[in-house]
Amino acid sequence: MKNERTEERYGIRRAAISLPLTDLLVVPHRNDSLTVRYPASGPGNFSHNGIGWGGDDEGYYHSPELPKLFFRTPTTSESISVIAHDKEMIKGSSGVQLGEIIISPEGVYANPPDDLRGATITVPMGASPKDIFRGILLPYLSQTEKVNGIWLLPNGKIEGVRDFGFAPYETFTQGMQNWDTFIKSGLARLLEHTKGPVTKLEEIGKIASPKRFTVNVEGFEPSNNNDWPHGYFIVSIHSDLGCRGSNTKLTIDCSLHACSNIKYQEGYAYGVLEK
Repeated sequence: MKNERTEERYGIRRAAISLPLTDLLVVPHRNDSLTVRYPASGPGNFSHNGIGWGGDDEGYYHSPELPKLFFRTPTTSESISVIAHDKEMIKGSSGVQLGEIIISPEGVYANPPDDLRGATITVPMGASPKDIFRGILLPYLSQTEKVNGIWLLPNGKIEGVRDFGFAPYETFTQGMQNWDTFIKSGLARLLEHTKGPVTKLEEIGKIASPKRFTVNVEGFEPSNNNDWPHGYFIVSIHSDLGCRGSNTKLTIDCSLHACSNIKYQEGYAYGVLEK
C-alpha cells in the first residue's frame, strides 16, 4: 500500500502570485533616477488613476527581487521627467496628468503638501480660500526661497514635502504663446521645480519642429470663493501634433480634482515607486 503522505511530497508545484503584476520604467531625474509604474494608469480622472497605484491596497508584484511594490502620487517635476523619456504619451487629446496644484487669488501653488492632519487640503463650500492659505500653505511658503519671481521650497527641507512652490500670476502668461515665452515663465519653472532654465520641458518640446511650436496655457484664471469649491486642481500636458488643422504644439491646462467622467478631465498618470 502506497504511503499517501509520501506521494503528496512529489509532483509539480504551481506558482501562486496573488498580487497583480506590473512593469517598471526607470528614467533620469535630476542627479538621480526615478522609477514609475509602467504603463501609465488611465485614461481616467486623477483620482481614478491613483486607485491603480495601490493595487487595491495590496501592492504589485514585479519580480522575486521586488515582490511587493507600492506607488505614490507624482509631483509635476517627476511627471515631466518621465514624459521627457516617454514623449509619445502626450500626443492626443488625453495627454498626461502632471500632478496637483492649487489655484489661489494671487497665483498657483504646485505640489501642495497635506494639511496638518496629513489629509488632502480641501476648501469646504462657503469657506474662504484665504483662510486656508493662511492656516496651511503660508507656513510652508515662509520657508521657500524666492528665485526670479517665484518661490521654491528646497526638497528635503521639510520631511515628506516634494517640489512645493508658488508662482504669482504676473510671472506667466495665459493663452496662446510662443515656446520661448513659456519656457522662461514662472509657471514652467514652477512645474519643473527649478531655479534656472527648464531642461526636461525643453526635451519634451523636441517632439516637433520649432517652426510651428506654440503653447496654449489655459485654465489658470484667478479663483474666488464663489467658483472654487475644491482646493486641488490637476495640471495636464498634451500635444495635438498631427491633428488636422491644428497649429498648437502643446497645451498646458488644469481641471478640477473632483471625481468626474467629464472627458477633458481624463488622462494618463504615472505612479512613483515608494522607496
